[in-house]
Amino acid sequence: MKNAVHQLFELTPYRLIHRDRLSHLRQRETYRPSSDALGEHLRQIFSAGGIEWVFDVGANDGTYAKFLREQARFEGWIVSFEPLTQKYSLIQKAAQADPKWIVMQCALGATAGKASINIMKADAFSSFRQPSTEFLRKYEQANIVTGTEEVTVRTIADVYPELAKSHGLDRFYLKMDTQGFDLEVFKGAQPVINHIPALQSELSFVPIYEGAPAHRTALAEFEGQGYEMSMLAPVGYDESLRIIEADCVMVHPQRLLNS
Repeated sequence: MKNAVHQLFELTPYRLIHRDRLSHLRQRETYRPSSDALGEHLRQIFSAGGIEWVFDVGANDGTYAKFLREQARFEGWIVSFEPLTQKYSLIQKAAQADPKWIVMQCALGATAGKASINIMKADAFSSFRQPSTEFLRKYEQANIVTGTEEVTVRTIADVYPELAKSHGLDRFYLKMDTQGFDLEVFKGAQPVINHIPALQSELSFVPIYEGAPAHRTALAEFEGQGYEMSMLAPVGYDESLRIIEADCVMVHPQRLLNS
């Protein structure tokens, strides 16, 4: 027989969940598959394409560069792009011990210029876009704008000639994790697209930013340029184990194999 507390909660949008059940649901929300499979897959791609350069766009604190060294065992050049001053300083210090790790303080986009970026409470969510909690409450306490910073925006087509001249850059793997801005980065790479045999983009399955392209839209853009899906690695799930975002690795077969 239900007690008065249960009856009261039935009149509200809330529901009572046993502490053991709540713990189980939280484990689902934070569940993330091992990155070992992604590291192994990237090793295969780098080997097949003779890729010796990686553009780490949206570097944040340098986690991806460390992943490349430790799990993908990548020994080539890494160029990390991070516009936020605080995060750039952290990466710059970390890169001092790595002679093949270049750090540039700028964002990448479709056009060069200046823009204001939203700094979120959890800075990994910082984005040029506004956060959205219409479809997902999981990040509503983390994906909150706490400030802004005006940053420099460049294009890959603008950066490429500089690195080609100073370091002999040729073909490179393009990793994008820009919180809803990946297609803008991709547009800015069009003049040098033939130098990108493979790429990685964070696809959105459940919108967490206003105006961010859905995964189908992004896939259509990449496929329209001849890229084909090679691997999909989920980044996060909600409590029902629905994918929120996933790292999508794509290859351009002709460019990859004609190295």
